[in-house]
Amino acid sequence: MAEESGALQTLGKVIPSIYYDLIARVCARVPFLVMLLWDRKDSFGEITWVKLALLLGAGYVAGLVLTTLTVILLPVDWVIAAILEVPTKSWQRNDAISERDKDAGATLAKMQAEATLCQNLFCAFLLLIVLHGIAKFPLPALDALAPAYRCVVLLMFGLAAIFRTSAYLGRQERLYKIYVSNSASTHAA
Repeated sequence: MAEESGALQTLGKVIPSIYYDLIARVCARVPFLVMLLWDRKDSFGEITWVKLALLLGAGYVAGLVLTTLTVILLPVDWVIAAILEVPTKSWQRNDAISERDKDAGATLAKMQAEATLCQNLFCAFLLLIVLHGIAKFPLPALDALAPAYRCVVLLMFGLAAIFRTSAYLGRQERLYKIYVSNSASTHAA
């Protein structure tokens, strides 16, 4: 197959990055902001494209800042990696795979974004519970959920984070063996 050139090649390089940011950051933080600002929804007036763009931009910024909360999940990542007998989130492995097969690299970027999304949703919901319960921050949208349901939602986000991280690391390991390890042993022989 002929190599893409020009604008198509540039677009192909940018899209995984945009996709990752939309999935991993914006999709996780916009609901967080909506929950945080729910009791003030009337003061924002009618929804316009500009307000929607501002909400998405604020979601992106909140995603960048609040992603640091996922550090509390590092021990979970380490346990998953130990069970699967794979390295934890090795960026070099993704790059090596992508270098040999762009589609496989794009699949890994998507799976990594999904895992990060689930981790971010878990941490955002945990932060809302802590703000509401300990700091007594008023969150009417959270008041609508009984404490037992809050626990169920938090548990579901946690299980989703564990599942998606396991799927991502497992796929990364299989693709690394196919494209990098086998390739290196073939070239050595």
